[in-house]
Amino acid sequence: MGKSLNLMEERLAAIGLLLRWEGSVSNARLRELYQLHFTHASRLIAAYRDAFPESVVEDRSRKRFVPRLPQVPAASSETGRLADYVRLLQRTGAAPAGMVLLQADAAEVEPHIFAPVQQAIRFQTGLEVEYRSMRNPEPHSRTVFPHACVQTQGRWHMRAYCAKTASFRDFVLGRVSAVAPTPAPCPVGVESDRAWHTQVELVIEPHRALPKAQMDVVRFERFHKASAMVRTERAALAPYVLHELRVAVDIAHQNPPDYLLMLRNPQRHRSWLLGDVESTQWYAPAFVDG
Repeated sequence: MGKSLNLMEERLAAIGLLLRWEGSVSNARLRELYQLHFTHASRLIAAYRDAFPESVVEDRSRKRFVPRLPQVPAASSETGRLADYVRLLQRTGAAPAGMVLLQADAAEVEPHIFAPVQQAIRFQTGLEVEYRSMRNPEPHSRTVFPHACVQTQGRWHMRAYCAKTASFRDFVLGRVSAVAPTPAPCPVGVESDRAWHTQVELVIEPHRALPKAQMDVVRFERFHKASAMVRTERAALAPYVLHELRVAVDIAHQNPPDYLLMLRNPQRHRSWLLGDVESTQWYAPAFVDG
């Protein structure tokens, strides 16, 4: 009996996480999360509504329940965090469409920023955001249409079409200070995001500056004695993957011991790895920072 009660408490807590970080909960989402029968998912939602009768309202047009208040309060200071939500997704293998988790841990983002982004991705609508970047550090307004959310390099990014620049870019969620949904659809199709839909083959090998004996150590440790590692990634994510693995791309300046790996033929991928054109270093995520 106690075990069943604990399972129920765990799943009610999961509903709270979905409401807080995705902005809604539905029968379909619970079935996706826990492989439940339709009836069992409905009973779980009913149990949550009984336990927290003033917490949600029904959105019949989209067959879901949404928070009655803009922000769902966390159960305590130890639960309800973004990290708890991510652990739920990793445990169940049910990250929503358009979410990429490249790193286990990332900085916290406030629910009133994170949840609207998830809703915009799910329903293919836009957001008015107040944003600041390294290029433009003063808060300024942007109209964006996100289609993916990426967790990497200790931060959360949304991949979005930016109306101001008429291009697809990455925006760091930690630099968004305000967000307001807009029902307008994206003026261009997601299929136009070439960097997102193009797959690139990254051939990673021991850094050429290493002595042969140390190259063999790297191959043994990282490649299971193979001569190189081959990763196929979205072009938009390639810079993040290379950064996570500490792979040298600017081989003349990125040397051991800081970099034990290097990218073979980096010039082949230059267009995807090209950063700020005003910078002397071209190895930088091309789409970060709006």
